[in-house]
Amino acid sequence: MLSTNNTLANIKSKIDELVKDGMMVYNLYFEEQILYRIGFYKTDIYTYYFDTKLHEKKIYFNDSFNIMDIYSLYQFDHELRSLIINLCTCVEMKFKVFISNCIYDISSGKEYLDISNFKNEKHYKDLIYHVNRKRISEDISSHINDNTKYTCNTKLHIYLICELLTFGEISKMYGNLQNGLKKKIIMDNYNNRDVTKSWLYVDGWLKSICDMRNICAHNGKLFDWKNTFKNEISLPRINKYKEYKNQRGSLFSILLVTKLLFEDKYFIESDNTWNLFIDNLDNCINKYTFSCKDFNPLDYMGFPSDWIVRLS
Repeated sequence: MLSTNNTLANIKSKIDELVKDGMMVYNLYFEEQILYRIGFYKTDIYTYYFDTKLHEKKIYFNDSFNIMDIYSLYQFDHELRSLIINLCTCVEMKFKVFISNCIYDISSGKEYLDISNFKNEKHYKDLIYHVNRKRISEDISSHINDNTKYTCNTKLHIYLICELLTFGEISKMYGNLQNGLKKKIIMDNYNNRDVTKSWLYVDGWLKSICDMRNICAHNGKLFDWKNTFKNEISLPRINKYKEYKNQRGSLFSILLVTKLLFEDKYFIESDNTWNLFIDNLDNCINKYTFSCKDFNPLDYMGFPSDWIVRLS
C-alpha cells in the first residue's frame, strides 16, 4: 500500500502527465506501484525514449506506449549494469597486478613510487596524497603488518599500494607512467597484436572502462551511449575495426576494448567469465519486450546485428 496521501496524489499527478505525453493506462493500481518503486526521476529518464515531444526518433511512436515500456527499459538497463560491472572489476584487478609487477621489476632498490617513473608532477603528487591518506586510514590498518616492506616516500610495498587504490586512481596512475613503462606493461602481459600495436591507446581504454564501471556502480543510465561517454575510443588501427570508426563513443566499442584487455597472456582457458557474459547479455536482450516493435535498446548501444560473433 502506498505510504501517504501526498505521495499518492503526486503519483496520480505524474500519471496524468504521462498520459498527456502519450502513455496508455491499463491498470491504474499497477502504474502507481511502478512509479512508487522506481521514482519520478528514473521514470522521467526512461520516458524520454517514448515521448514524442522529446525524442527525435518519431518512428517509434506509431503506437502509444505504456508503463511496462518504461519499466522494461529500466529493468534492462539495471540488468545490463549488473552484467558489465563484473568485467570492469576483472580488468581493474589485472592492471593492479600488471602495474605492481612492472614497478617492482624496475625499482632496483629505489622508491617504488619514484617520481622519475611518472610524467606529470601534479598528478604524481595527487597519487602520493591518495596513497598517504589510505596509509593512515583505520580501514586498511589490518592490511599493514610487520611483513610489509617499507620505502621512504610511501611506506608501503607496491603490491599493497596498487591493491588499496581505486580503479579510478589506478587508471590515473597508469596514464601518468612514463611511456616506456606503459609499453613494458602491455608487452609483458599481452600477445594479441591488436593490443600490443595499440599500447598507446590503453590509457583511454582504461579510463573509459573505469567510467563505465562508475556508471554501473552508481546506477546511472548505461544503455544510451550517446549521452554517457563523452570521449571517443581510439580503436586499434586494423581493418576489422574500421567499420566502427563512427561508433567510437559507443558502449559496443568500449566492450570491444574490454575484451582485448580481458584476454592477457595469463588468461586461463577454463575461465568462462567472458563467454558467460555474452550468454547472459543475449538472454537479457531477449527478455524484455516493448509495445512498439521497432524500439530496440541495441540501437543506442552501437551493437551490430552480429554483435555476438564480434564480441565472442
